Amino acid sequence: MNNKKNNSIFQYTGDQSNNNRGKIFQRYNVATGKIENYLIPNSKIEAYRNAVFEQDLDAPKKFGTRVSGM
Repeated sequence: MNNKKNNSIFQYTGDQSNNNRGKIFQRYNVATGKIENYLIPNSKIEAYRNAVFEQDLDAPKKFGTRVSGM
């Protein structure tokens, strides 16, 4: 396994248009030695949590968008 999930969760409300509302999840990438941040939209949070419950380590990539600069 190359990736490990970090349980840090941040709320992101984005701009006033409601297009970017969701939560930021952090994921530690062992191969690169860096923490990756993913924005999971509110509409996909439940599916994301189900995937994590089933130990899908690629859940952030499947349900979110990578965010840089945090």
